[in-house]
This record gives sequence, C-alpha cells and structure tokens, in this order.
Amino acid sequence: MKLKKYNTLVKEAIDTLELTQDVPLEFLINEPGVLESNNSFADDLQLKEIVSESIELAIADFKDSTIKEGQEIRLVLEESLSLISNALSSIEASLDDYRALLYENMKKRILELTSNLGFENLEQRILQELAIYIDKYDIQEEITRLWTHLETFRHNLSKADDQEVGKTLNFIVQEMHREANTMGSKYSTSNSFKYILTIKEEIEKCKEIVQNVA
Repeated sequence: MKLKKYNTLVKEAIDTLELTQDVPLEFLINEPGVLESNNSFADDLQLKEIVSESIELAIADFKDSTIKEGQEIRLVLEESLSLISNALSSIEASLDDYRALLYENMKKRILELTSNLGFENLEQRILQELAIYIDKYDIQEEITRLWTHLETFRHNLSKADDQEVGKTLNFIVQEMHREANTMGSKYSTSNSFKYILTIKEEIEKCKEIVQNVA
C-alpha cells in the first residue's frame, strides 16, 4: 500500500536526520497515488445526481434573492415617486399666491415704466415686459411634464419582465431631472425651496438606483 510505503520512507528520513517530529497525515495523503478512485465522475451516477441537485438549489436561491432584491428596489423607487408627487402637489397648490406675487411685481415695474417713458412707446414696452415675465417665471409647463414623467416612470416600473426597463427608467429620470432644474430656476421663493429640494433629492436617488440596474 502506497500510504504505508510513504510513511516508512519519511520515518527513515526523519531517523537519518535525527529529527523528533512526527509524520503529518496531511503530508502523506497528498502524495501521488495515495488517494485514488476507480470511478470517474461520468460513471458515478450518485455523485452526478448530488452535484445536479446542488446546482439546481444554488440557481433557485440566486433567483429568489434576485427577485427579493428587485422588490426592495421597487419599493424604494415607489417611495421616492410618492415624495416627488407630494412635493409637486404642494407647489401646484401655491401657484395662485405665486402668480399674485408676480402680478404685484409686474404692476410695480409698469409704474416705473410709466414714469420714465413717453406715451408713444409705453404700450409696446409694457407688452415686452409682460412677455418676459410670463416666459421667465411661468412653471406650469414644467409641472405638467413632470406629472407625465412620473406616470410614465410608474408604468414602466410595473414591467417586471422587461429586461430593458432599466434603460427606459434611466432616460425618464434624466428628463425629470431637467424639468426639476428648470422649475427650480424659475420658481424660487422661501416657501417653494423645500419642495424643490425634495424633488431634486428624490430624483437623484432614483437616478443612482436605475443606473445601477440599467
């Protein structure tokens, strides 16, 4: 038996070198030919069955963990969308007061113009100022587009079997980010700041998540 032969040879070497250590079993069984199997993997049906079952269990566990992770990600995204929606609703509710403020500012500007301009150019200049104010501060288009993006995001988020959903959500969230930045630059008041900040923060959170899964 090869194991005994190796053991004898090693002991003789130890005695020759006048050493006191024992022969480690790990050393002996790792020597060539000590441990041999008469059956190959292809012929061992029981071993093949065990390996196959182990692989199937590993795949099932991986699939379950992936589904669980996907559900958790979806919940986080849905929470962010809810916070964005609430903030956007608050901004919409404050628009009447904001428009009243714009009106007072425009009226003040018109009074300044009437004191510095002749009547010949007054009407044209007033119309120009009104156009500038409307274009600069009206955020209704941005709000409408954000609502549309939120609805589209939710719709695509429900497509669990779509492998391209990550790329689609990434595109939508970039559009949301653009609208939020534009709205923030137009609508800047002490009351609106916290809502704009919430919208931007949650959009950024969604962006980081979808880019990781895209």
